[in-house]
Amino acid sequence: MPLCEVLEPKITDKSRYHTRGLDGMCLYPPWIYPWTDKSSIIDLLKQALIWLVKWDVYDRIGRWIGSETPHSFDYLLANVRPLDSCTCFSGRHYGECCRNFHILVVSAAKTLASHRVREFQRIYPLYLYPRPETLMRFF
Repeated sequence: MPLCEVLEPKITDKSRYHTRGLDGMCLYPPWIYPWTDKSSIIDLLKQALIWLVKWDVYDRIGRWIGSETPHSFDYLLANVRPLDSCTCFSGRHYGECCRNFHILVVSAAKTLASHRVREFQRIYPLYLYPRPETLMRFF
């Protein structure tokens, strides 16, 4: 898939949202709309124009307008098939590219979370009810 970049104004860390890399536009999910030999530059320009309007609103008021596709690894593992285009826009299949890394990160996060839950249960038995701020600090 071609890469569209924003040249002016420069996208700052504060205003970086739905980007591909530092200044690239994340126009649409490649596993849903893969770039093929039938794809048109006109379609790409339409998506870029829509993205620019949405990004301008986000930059001004801090809210992305319109629909968004989730990007969490849990979501990607559940919804992107191994033979779909990879989520990183490499053009390779998801199963050959980023899927194993996503599995590793999700399983590590679940392991860490289960350790935290066990530790929390050890520190705070059921008969103790910590205040919400204690819970938030712990997790």
